[in-house]
Amino acid sequence: MPLTEEEIATKCVSQERLFEILKAEGVTITKCSVSKNSVGEFLFIRAKWEHNPEFYMLCTGCGDYHIGPYPGLSFFGMGFDENENVFFESEWRFHGATLPVIDTGMSVPFEEVVQEIEKRRPILQS
Repeated sequence: MPLTEEEIATKCVSQERLFEILKAEGVTITKCSVSKNSVGEFLFIRAKWEHNPEFYMLCTGCGDYHIGPYPGLSFFGMGFDENENVFFESEWRFHGATLPVIDTGMSVPFEEVVQEIEKRRPILQS
């Protein structure tokens, strides 16, 4: 499930595209939980790929994003970005995830992800 050039450049996918990625053959969802990062509190979803370990990575040489050796991605959305002062409800930011982070030994059902997203909607609307 390769990412488009636009998705790589913006480091962002729509919720529809997120669902497409998560339901693709060979994708295992390994985490779905609320947590904080440096910009706010979000729902985090981690997914790993069985068939194509080359997605994207930040090139330390040029500071740009290129296809690279990450075995999965960590998505975050359904939260408030305190730096940009914006809610992320229908789009998801992402970054590459290394094997120790992505390989939790767990498999989260897609339906659970949808339920967690729906649980966050009232929080964002209040």
